[in-house]
Amino acid sequence: YENLLSAKATLDLASFDVPVSLTIKGKDLINSQDLSASAKIAVSEAVKVTVGGGYNVKSEKTSLIAGIEYSAEKFTASADVSFSIKGETKTLVPTVVVSSDALINGATVELSWKGADFKTEKNGKINAQVKISL
Repeated sequence: YENLLSAKATLDLASFDVPVSLTIKGKDLINSQDLSASAKIAVSEAVKVTVGGGYNVKSEKTSLIAGIEYSAEKFTASADVSFSIKGETKTLVPTVVVSSDALINGATVELSWKGADFKTEKNGKINAQVKISL
């Protein structure tokens, strides 16, 4: 069985005039024990920066992530890069996402690119989707 017990706790310090949100997660705590923590910092009203890391006890995989998000009136754009180490294998994967709920009334349009590991010759994957609310 997977994900028998998972937990997530978020502490938003904005009420103390500190523009930081801290998140701690534990996924599948019985089996794989996938643990992570992240901090999202509001640099300005439109820009947020996220840094985080994690460790999977079962697979002994360590990961780090850094990202930036820009919110405008009609769209949101974000980019991040993740770095992970498992044994001798190291991967570095970029991701870029642009989304808008202003283009189509009642729908969110999203275009994303998740790159392949920089060491491979693959170009990654482009995904386009529309989520419609009824």
